[in-house]
Amino acid sequence: PPRASASDERSWTRREALRSWAFWRLTLAFGLHMMAQQSVSLYRFPHYEDQGIAPSIVSFAASMEGVASIAGALLVGPLIARHGTQRVTSLGFICMAVSHILTITTTSVAHVVAAIAVFGLGVSFLVMGQNLLYPLFFGRRHIGAIRGIGLSFTLAVAGLSGPATGFIADRTGSFNYIWWPMVTILVVSSALIFTAKAPTYRDAGAAPERAQAG
Repeated sequence: PPRASASDERSWTRREALRSWAFWRLTLAFGLHMMAQQSVSLYRFPHYEDQGIAPSIVSFAASMEGVASIAGALLVGPLIARHGTQRVTSLGFICMAVSHILTITTTSVAHVVAAIAVFGLGVSFLVMGQNLLYPLFFGRRHIGAIRGIGLSFTLAVAGLSGPATGFIADRTGSFNYIWWPMVTILVVSSALIFTAKAPTYRDAGAAPERAQAG
C-alpha cells in the first residue's frame, strides 16, 4: 500500500501525547537507559585500571568506541528496514546491558575491548531508535514540543545518575551494588520498548476529528 504523506499523518499535540501511556512508556524506558548509561560511562575507565588493565591499553580500547559507533550507524538503517524500529531499539538496550556486564566482570584486555565496542553499538542503536520512535508514535508536526518534555526528563535522570553512582561506590567500596541493578534496568527498558504499542485516539481522550485539527 502507498505510504501516508506528512499531511495525512496523525500528529499528536503535546497535551494529547502527555495524556497517553505510550509517551510515558517511551520516556521511562529512555530515561532509565540514560541513568544506566551515565552510571557506567563516567566511571568505567578508572574501573578498568583498578582491575589491573594498563592505562595505555585502556586508552587504545577507548578509541574502539568511536569505530563501533560508526559501524552501528551503518548497520542500524538496514536493520530497522528489515526488523523494525522497536526491535532494533530493544537490541540497543541489550547491547548496553551486555556492555555493563563485561565492564563489571572485567579481568582482561579482551573484556575491555568487547565492553567498549558493544557500548558503541548500543549508543548508535539507541540514538537512532529514540529519534525515530517518537515521530512514529506521535507524528512530526508537534514533535519538538513532545520531545522537549521527554528529553527534560531523561537529561534530569542522567544528571543525577553520576553523582549517585559515585556516592554509593564510595560508601560500599564497589560499583557492583549499583551497576548490577543497572543491568536489570536496561533489560526492563528493552522489554518496555519491545512491547510498546502506538497510541490510539482513546489514549488522548480526544475524538479523531479534534485530534486531526490539533
